[in-house]
Amino acid sequence: MNSLVKQQGQLTLTMRNRFMRLNKVYRLLLVTGMAVGAASVAQASGFQLFEQSGAGTGDYHAGGAAEANDASTEWYNPAGMTRIKHQQLSVGGVVINTNIPFRGTVEDNSVNPGSPQYVSTQGGGFNFVPNLHYVAPISNNWAFGFGVNVPFGLKTDYPSDTYLRYVGTETSVQAIDLTPSLAVRFSHGVSVGAGADIVYTKGIFDQYAGLGAGGVNDTSSDNTGHDWAYGFHAGILYELNNATRFGIAYHSKIVNHMKGTSKFSGPLANSGNGGVEENSNLRANFALPPSTEFSVFHTINKKWDIMASAQYTQWDVFKNLVLQNVAALSSSDIDVVVHEGYKNTWNFAAGAHYHISSKWTWKFGGGYDMTPSNNQDRNIQLPDSNRIAASTGLAYQAMNNLRVDLGYTHLFMKNAHINTTQPVDIAQSTTIGTVKGSADIIGLELTWTIV
Repeated sequence: MNSLVKQQGQLTLTMRNRFMRLNKVYRLLLVTGMAVGAASVAQASGFQLFEQSGAGTGDYHAGGAAEANDASTEWYNPAGMTRIKHQQLSVGGVVINTNIPFRGTVEDNSVNPGSPQYVSTQGGGFNFVPNLHYVAPISNNWAFGFGVNVPFGLKTDYPSDTYLRYVGTETSVQAIDLTPSLAVRFSHGVSVGAGADIVYTKGIFDQYAGLGAGGVNDTSSDNTGHDWAYGFHAGILYELNNATRFGIAYHSKIVNHMKGTSKFSGPLANSGNGGVEENSNLRANFALPPSTEFSVFHTINKKWDIMASAQYTQWDVFKNLVLQNVAALSSSDIDVVVHEGYKNTWNFAAGAHYHISSKWTWKFGGGYDMTPSNNQDRNIQLPDSNRIAASTGLAYQAMNNLRVDLGYTHLFMKNAHINTTQPVDIAQSTTIGTVKGSADIIGLELTWTIV
């Protein structure tokens, strides 16, 4: 009898410990999700971000749809969740320092007609992009996952003391993606996974309007919108053998219909009578593009792994950014159409892992990322260009159930030439110049296996 009571007590204690661990996981999911919602975002190719895991920073995320070695696979390829044998939580983030120096001229027909003004200024800065991924096996063949990450982000922020303010000051687009997903393993090494994308998008589009020289009539135009939109992601993982696997993953298009406010503040507001003119009818419509990634991962021997990826992004869904019902100098609200003319792109990545010891792994990789923009439509809000990436990093198995990844990527960007004219209300601004940009990315990830 005493033995039975003792066994029941041990069972109760075990269940309580598991519940406490799960409770901690769910609390961390909530807290990290809130942190992602508060994070700033930064420019990538177009405004797509590849930094959904700090662990992938060291090899430029090569093999992302095939590696499936931690919980971040719930985003990169949900089919890979069947390889995770215990509950696993991966939490981390990346710091991105963008260098966006613009040098050129700005002419506004309401401020300095016929007299282009030289401008040399900086639109980049530091941004933090956190992430969270969780995977729980349901059975030997089924797994559940959930994640919070930022798949798209753009931020340029130019100071308001140059003539560039009549073209743009702060421009920001931030997409926060909640990703519940399921995966199942079939026979012959094939796994399939799919999940929902629940995306909260926020946009900020600010600039100044002026009339006459000296800035005495400068009036700020502040436009903010947000939206919840939905899509899906899916993938297939084929494990040829214990050493080689192939993955393909697809993320669907997300259509945004932002709603928000437009505020026109200063001497030109209210048809030139001054003050603040505001409406809550701002609309901004645009689509986030679908993408397809092909990956391979191969273990050569106990010391070396190699991996590669090719990702195709269908940016041609993003032809124009349309802002409707913008408060302006005119007696009625106006529509602003920014022609982007984006084209479809490829991103190529390759990398390798060298296992120094049972605890330490050295990662390195690189790649080439095409820009969707073109010389006719490129603007200072998103002065994107082709870039080459070089990455390196370390993974440290601190404990049996805890791994720490630290990585670094540098982006070498080609000169982005700008020669655009943008009409807004009665004003028309022409920007001619060059951005010679670059970016430094540092990623950190903690992966906790809950046994």
